[in-house]
Amino acid sequence: MIRDYSHFNRAYVEILRQLLTDPDHQCVSRKGDGLNELIDYSFRLSCPKNCFATCRDMSMKYLEGELDFYLSGSPFLADIEKHSKFWRGVSDDDRTINSNYGKLLLHDRNVNNWTQFEYAKSTLVRNSDSKKSVMVIYGPDHGRYSNDNPCTMYLQYFIRDNKLSLYVKMRSSDVWFGLPYDVPFFILLLYKMQKELLEFYPNLEIGTYNHQSGSLHLYDRNMERANEIVTTQNFQELAKCQDDIFIIQLAWRI
Repeated sequence: MIRDYSHFNRAYVEILRQLLTDPDHQCVSRKGDGLNELIDYSFRLSCPKNCFATCRDMSMKYLEGELDFYLSGSPFLADIEKHSKFWRGVSDDDRTINSNYGKLLLHDRNVNNWTQFEYAKSTLVRNSDSKKSVMVIYGPDHGRYSNDNPCTMYLQYFIRDNKLSLYVKMRSSDVWFGLPYDVPFFILLLYKMQKELLEFYPNLEIGTYNHQSGSLHLYDRNMERANEIVTTQNFQELAKCQDDIFIIQLAWRI
């Protein structure tokens, strides 16, 4: 089932509500943390500019740092841990980060000398109806025990009815610390692709953002704060500043 929303705040609150009241599964992680989980959960944003979980009081300062880290393509822990110490627990060697999405999608080149983004763009330039506009993040080399396995499997673009849409498949998504920051980055890639394709399709519009998580989960330690959001949200107030946030946080990076 695909759940449709015009605003990420509404999607986010509904996700939290279901995780708190009707999860598909409850378990303990390999690190001993309890969590509630939704399996194979999907949602769609019909207006991708509304991509910020401001109801979560997410850190826009951190988001800026994470976006810059991704776009730089840096493989070094030092370039992201200055924005959050969380990343220390991700690195396997206390020096590098192998799951920098921007490095994997925008910088690394394959044996055919394509970046993932360049290849995805080229397929749409050659054929606007292409089904091959795919960017793969989780590859065969990630088949190893590590703290640094990417949480995202792949991204796929479609042009249909003169609108560019993006479909994202994640293997695992922490709804508290991961999802609010992943969605804006992926939507940045949607707008970046549209900007580059306008040279070939001058009337191309933005379609939808589509998100699927194999495991979408909320840890016990975040449940009290999640419950506060579910019981106190004010959507009218939360929606007012989304366009301004989009311009400040994303548009100039595209």
